[in-house]
Amino acid sequence: MIPSPRMTAGLATAAFLRVEETLLPRHAVRASLALATASPGLGERWGRLGALAAAAPLLAGLGVADRRLQARLCALHLRGLSADRVALLAPEAFAGLTAGDLRPGGLEVIERARRHGHRVVLVTSGLQEALAPVAAAAGADALVGGALELRDDAVTGRLLPPSLLAGPGAVAEFAAREGIELRGSYAYGSDLADLPLLGAVGFPCVVNPDWRLAREARLRGWPLLRVAGEVSA
Repeated sequence: MIPSPRMTAGLATAAFLRVEETLLPRHAVRASLALATASPGLGERWGRLGALAAAAPLLAGLGVADRRLQARLCALHLRGLSADRVALLAPEAFAGLTAGDLRPGGLEVIERARRHGHRVVLVTSGLQEALAPVAAAAGADALVGGALELRDDAVTGRLLPPSLLAGPGAVAEFAAREGIELRGSYAYGSDLADLPLLGAVGFPCVVNPDWRLAREARLRGWPLLRVAGEVSA
């Protein structure tokens, strides 16, 4: 992670941004689609695409109601892919993405964070390898994402959540390891899973939240930010 010029008691501060809704609309289907189309063999490729197509209406609804479950269901369609193939193909899911394709509101948040000397840490419940091009396009200092569970070097279909969203202890551990002072840091979350992170920083904000996080934000008096825009490619 790149050192920040702003320091609090010898520690840096950070702006944690959830990729989903802050920088991109729901991306899990797109990333899974890219990997499914790259499956070896025509029969396997059409089988994965057919399964994704059949699940599309459910996935679309879950994108509003439960984004974590949406990502997990998409991961099921990658079951059986080898670890090497995932590592090779995952970045291609967003390989053509540039900063111009990201949501302007999210980029403004990043630019403002940089002007104030904060490190920029992106957080996603999606596959970390697939979102690496997004982090590069946004100019983030770090990306913390989910990982596909492997067994005998093959994907089981289970998506493991990002370590940073495992709970308050995980947030504190990350901050201690990276030299980040949480009371002077910001967090922008869109999912109920972001509550531990939002509650750990001094300046939480919710962005295009699901209804459960919106309710929590109202109860806690957290500011709410709306950003719009779709990925163009």
